[in-house]
Amino acid sequence: MAPSVSAHTCGTPTSCIPAGGTCLASCSESDVRQAVAVLNQCGTDGAKRTLKFSFGSCGCNPCACTIPFANTDSTASCGGIENFTNAICLTADNLTIDGSNAQGTPSATFKYAGPYPCASCSGSCTGPQPALFAVLGSNDTIKNVALQFFPEGIHIRRGDHNTLSGVVDQFYCEDALTIDGGTNHAIQGSTLVGSTDPAAGNTGHTCYKERLTPAGQKLACNVEADCPGTCSQSGGVCTASADCPNGETCATPIAGQHCHCNATGLWASDPASGGTCQPSGGGTCYRPALCGLDKAIQINAGTGLHVDNTSFVNTLTPVLVSDGLGPSSATIETNQVTGSQADLTLGGDPTFKIAKQQVCDGPAASGPSATATFRGNSIQYCKFGIRSRAGATVHTEQNTVKNDYVSAFEIEGAGTLTGSFNRMKDNGTLPATPADPVRGAIVVLDDVNAHVDFGSRVSGGELGLNVFCGGLGDVWDRVQPCSSACCAAAVSAERNCFEMGTNIVDPSGINGLVDFAYHGRVGIDPLCLDYGLACGF
Repeated sequence: MAPSVSAHTCGTPTSCIPAGGTCLASCSESDVRQAVAVLNQCGTDGAKRTLKFSFGSCGCNPCACTIPFANTDSTASCGGIENFTNAICLTADNLTIDGSNAQGTPSATFKYAGPYPCASCSGSCTGPQPALFAVLGSNDTIKNVALQFFPEGIHIRRGDHNTLSGVVDQFYCEDALTIDGGTNHAIQGSTLVGSTDPAAGNTGHTCYKERLTPAGQKLACNVEADCPGTCSQSGGVCTASADCPNGETCATPIAGQHCHCNATGLWASDPASGGTCQPSGGGTCYRPALCGLDKAIQINAGTGLHVDNTSFVNTLTPVLVSDGLGPSSATIETNQVTGSQADLTLGGDPTFKIAKQQVCDGPAASGPSATATFRGNSIQYCKFGIRSRAGATVHTEQNTVKNDYVSAFEIEGAGTLTGSFNRMKDNGTLPATPADPVRGAIVVLDDVNAHVDFGSRVSGGELGLNVFCGGLGDVWDRVQPCSSACCAAAVSAERNCFEMGTNIVDPSGINGLVDFAYHGRVGIDPLCLDYGLACGF
């Protein structure tokens, strides 16, 4: 790591760099904060200004630096208004923060060094959740930077045409990148890696996961000793008064777990918490875990958003387009999504294990006001490929989806799922379980109002020309409970290439394999000759 060489050259709040100019900040939190504060003051005239980093003399090695961030200095911060615990705010327009060196390679790494844990929680983690940047202006760009261990990463809060480019985050906590509103933002050319071991090259940093009962309830605590152990075989929660079933033994409490106080966001053992969480019962048990067990990109609201040319590796949810804060629409294009071919563990800790099918759930859209187009993406070794959930509208085209454990495409709820020119191969390979009883290329779950069109000859319908490869059911139409033929959802899949012949599966046994009245029509072209399509991919 090169030493800091100078204070920033961005001027003062009353004397800013000229329009179109570039200034330098040294590799320190205080200097970066002060530089952004100046640029926020002078960037309201519509002119472009750029902040880069002074890496010092690096000899024969490429210049780079790591900048520890405690997030306790409020200079250039969002304060309590945006609730990101002194994240650096970009409030002006047309600002660029560029972490590349003279060779043009990403070289500025921001590493969280504050008191709050890097954790994954059901819902949102309690207590302060510091972020690095919060973008509030328009036409702002953050590029060529790396993030590590920030409880929240970079938030685009509002504005228009903001860009995150070349961002690398291999140690994220809740979400790496988040969009909460605005229009026409872009995330591009980035690398987001989940399920990473925090110990590798990061001495002193640990990631945590909130502990839950088998029923999904949080484990309440007041002090560290309240956090229980685990059953030796099932992994269930156990205490002296609630032993394990079937003769299993209750292992000792997990090494390194803590009682996390909801009010302060600190450990119960932290002196600031007084040794116990207040009010009584106001804590939750956290255990050491892999980093990056939540969403890599969370879209809560905003329209015209675009995510492209980004690599997602072992991310639980690479992209979620939701309407949690308002209507959202996004195009997810030419990205690489890769899950795991093997179960993952935390170092040598046998008490923490993630089954391979749980490492990556695949990208999804969720909510009746969420609309997403997935185009030209490659997705493999995830639990699902692309999903429509809770009424979302999802269109897919030119995606290659293979080796996913449950399905290539799935719709859960009364939404819409359409597709043309997609290629599907060897999806649904994992044995069925009570939790996931169906497998196939396209799975329709439990809602008669779901609309699925992967090829139809009606006016305005999908062209089709999808390629279905592999020996499993190509389309599963499952609605439960089902007491009559009319409880199946409408599915159309004409003008496609079916390597093994067409196969619509109706698990109820009422309609048989193919039923035009309730499942739509399926074109049969087992040799795929009519369209010049093949399964060699």
